[in-house]
Amino acid sequence: MVELTWRGSVAILELNRPEARNALNWELLSALEMRLGEVGEAHCVVLRGAGGVFSAGADLRERQTMNAEQRTQHTRRIAALCARIECLPMPVAAAVEGYCLAGGLELALACDLRFASESAVFGFPEVKLGIFPGADGPLRLTRLLGPGRAARLLYSGLRFGAVEAAALGLADPGDALEWAEQVAGNSNAAVRALKAGLRAARDLPFAQAQAVLREFREPLDGSDEYTAALARFPSRGYQHSE
Repeated sequence: MVELTWRGSVAILELNRPEARNALNWELLSALEMRLGEVGEAHCVVLRGAGGVFSAGADLRERQTMNAEQRTQHTRRIAALCARIECLPMPVAAAVEGYCLAGGLELALACDLRFASESAVFGFPEVKLGIFPGADGPLRLTRLLGPGRAARLLYSGLRFGAVEAAALGLADPGDALEWAEQVAGNSNAAVRALKAGLRAARDLPFAQAQAVLREFREPLDGSDEYTAALARFPSRGYQHSE
């Protein structure tokens, strides 16, 4: 239900329930949780959906069979997976085609970047059903876009396409896999340290964030990889800057 393939050191996770628009039922969530445990050696991860659809969100037909407590636990399971994706040590890109709605958009927001095809459709329609996004999507969206833009999308429940997503800064045009391969060609140690440092410094005042980021940056100055890279440059003539 979630396929894992590799292209070099890039792990590709594909939600594979196209007959249900990759809706997030218990089985798919369990499969995604298992697959996330298998990407630890990847330099970069791409999350996408099969059948030209990223994910239409939680499986509402399955939720019809649940009581209130089961619905709550289902939402918390999605939230836990979002947190796990966000905390992966390597960069994660969402490759969005077709519907990326509700819980599906929450999964995409947990990624470092989102790349949207022309067919992409984003939205948080939960307010039309009597709830609001429960897997921390509103918090991530507000952090990403700012309170005003996030509120406009969250309160309206409207759907919007790739062009508006790019204008908002929610998603970029382009190929997620191509970007992931570029990342994978860089120093894995440097990229992982950068991601960890940015995450640790994210909510701190600037001066504190500086100190935290240096804790991740300065150990790299003495690494064998950096020393070897410096040795490859000529002692005279053009010098490549950091």
